[in-house]
Amino acid sequence: MRTLNTKRRTTWPLIILTIAALSLLPTPGPVAAQGADQSITVTANTVNYVFGQRVTFHLEATSPSPITNAVIAYRTADNQGTSVFPLSFDPAPQVSLDHVHEISRGYLKPFVTIEYWWTLENEAGQQVNTPLQRFTYEDNRFGWHTASSPNAIVHWYAGDATYAQAALDIATRSLARIGQELNVTLSDPLHLYLYASTEALQSALLPRQREWIGGEAFPELNTLLIAVPPAEGYTLFMRRIIPHEITHILLHHATGGAIARVPPWLNEGLATFNEELPDPDAALMLQAALKEDRLLPLDSLCGTFPSDAEQVRLAYAQSASLVRFVRDFYGEQALAGLVSAYANGMSCRGAVDRVLGLSLEQLDSRWRAYLGAQTPQAALWRAAAPWLLLVLGSGLMILLYLDLPALLRRRDHQSTDADTSPRLV
Repeated sequence: MRTLNTKRRTTWPLIILTIAALSLLPTPGPVAAQGADQSITVTANTVNYVFGQRVTFHLEATSPSPITNAVIAYRTADNQGTSVFPLSFDPAPQVSLDHVHEISRGYLKPFVTIEYWWTLENEAGQQVNTPLQRFTYEDNRFGWHTASSPNAIVHWYAGDATYAQAALDIATRSLARIGQELNVTLSDPLHLYLYASTEALQSALLPRQREWIGGEAFPELNTLLIAVPPAEGYTLFMRRIIPHEITHILLHHATGGAIARVPPWLNEGLATFNEELPDPDAALMLQAALKEDRLLPLDSLCGTFPSDAEQVRLAYAQSASLVRFVRDFYGEQALAGLVSAYANGMSCRGAVDRVLGLSLEQLDSRWRAYLGAQTPQAALWRAAAPWLLLVLGSGLMILLYLDLPALLRRRDHQSTDADTSPRLV
């Protein structure tokens, strides 16, 4: 955070009063202080930003009595607390003030709503709070279009309407299907932003070392950002990443905002399991890791996933397979019970013991036995089946499309032959 202006004069009572006044929001005091002779009048109150760099709050005010103190306060819709900053300036009857919020020092999530207000005081002891104002920190580097359904809104800037509609259809059915599984419904529509490249997406996010990240969910904002180039095959990627990230958003609401308590093996496992088209390499990867004794211990999946790209792919594949195992052998209620137990603060081990009646090591051992009982051919078929059905369905449609003119010509020809051929009486 950085404050721009000339001289420093801090009045701690004003800061304390400003913080105390937060309890009176969202209706701050009037713009002009009482008492016409010494009133403070705000003549300009604006905000502008350069996305990914800085947000500048600007205020201009006048008063017959020199304005001596000014405080800017703002908060974001993702409930990260309220920031309060006193400004430095020379007391004067007319002031022009700027406060600059540097994104590099205080990250703001894309498309978050920000509320802000100013508190001013003059030499006569009069004080004023400006009315509460709001703006959305939109990624204004792009010109966004929108397409919507009752429970989802898709925003995109590249590609055509068909591209956006594909994302909207996948989001709509994922919200219904996964919401039913987790017994949760969003009270406000989901906002899905489609970036045309991974570079464009990542420039909107916190600096990352993992270049493979192609999506980010902000559950507290009901917002999802994904990178999907509008090129051939985009629907295949959408069918994987959109349900995955929507699972995180719905899981956040299912846990009452306590998704951070859900260990990665269940959080990411559910998200990966819910993908419409699973990773076709995952099953073979798991079989190879089992054969070579490279599977990750389950207790290691209770914490942060590995940073190595290959290891993290294995972690995701293992987690999805574990979720499938729990669902198939202990039922969907067991998965729901685990989510509830973790949301209520139970440890990674404690919830497994409470809900499944197993130690973490026993669950890991039974899952490995289940994995080993699957033949590589069966594992490959399970992974490939959705893709094969997709290919076969698409191929059938193409054949029907290509053969339709021939079928129509053949029908017409047969009809003509029937009409002109001699008949036996």
